[in-house]
Amino acid sequence: MAKPPQRDLDYCLLVLMLTLRIHGTESAMRDTARRCVKLLPKRQRELMQNIIQSRYPLELVRHIARNLD
Repeated sequence: MAKPPQRDLDYCLLVLMLTLRIHGTESAMRDTARRCVKLLPKRQRELMQNIIQSRYPLELVRHIARNLD
């Protein structure tokens, strides 16, 4: 099976914000973060792990989205 292409953190944040907008559920947010963690290089996975393990992943992604530069 082919290895999935590596993506950058900006791509994964965009996907998370779309998940927030379209689905708006904690389970969808965790599932998306789990998929994204497989696409990122190891040095960029910490944020996705924090979202997966967060008690309130929707609030965490909203906070990240509000504070993007």
